[in-house]
Amino acid sequence: MRKTLLTLFLLLSVTAAWCQTVLTGTQRTQVMQKIERVAAATNNIQRTFTQTRTSSLLAEPVVMTGKLSFNRPDDVVWEYDSPQQRIIKVSKNNVTVTADGKTTELNPRIKKMVQGFTSLFMDENGKMLDEKLFDVTLLDCGKTYRAEMTPLRKDMQRLFAKIVFRFAKDSCQVEAITLSEREGDEVNIEFEEMK
Repeated sequence: MRKTLLTLFLLLSVTAAWCQTVLTGTQRTQVMQKIERVAAATNNIQRTFTQTRTSSLLAEPVVMTGKLSFNRPDDVVWEYDSPQQRIIKVSKNNVTVTADGKTTELNPRIKKMVQGFTSLFMDENGKMLDEKLFDVTLLDCGKTYRAEMTPLRKDMQRLFAKIVFRFAKDSCQVEAITLSEREGDEVNIEFEEMK
């Protein structure tokens, strides 16, 4: 038992050490500008993803898979394949969910959360790391960059405690997103293929 705990501690320590370099100054500015240029130049995305939700209310994490389609200026579609088929369509003014052939609107709290998160993709200037909206800590993690974003505005603070983006270092494309909710629940989205 002690050997297992020691191994786990060492593994966690090594994992944490991989992402210890906080970017500052000119290096931070250059990386943020590159991420924003890539985001601004991206008009269409089609990605498959695996989404994992953890919650104190759930006995086990819920794992979902699907496809994300994004078409600028304001069309985002999350199409879930499993465990249940459903489609979530997000625009600047509306969020709808289609499941079992029925389309409904989300309740106002969830709708606001989805629109708030999705607005990070929709910004025409690529301001995913908007420092007017978030306190942004940018880290160099070897093959990736990680942006840890803490909301500054009260309305965003009610929705998220933190949003973390992981970017491929070479392309500055988003590889993963983690949404930490105020209540401690967490949603992690890992993107697989880029089209």
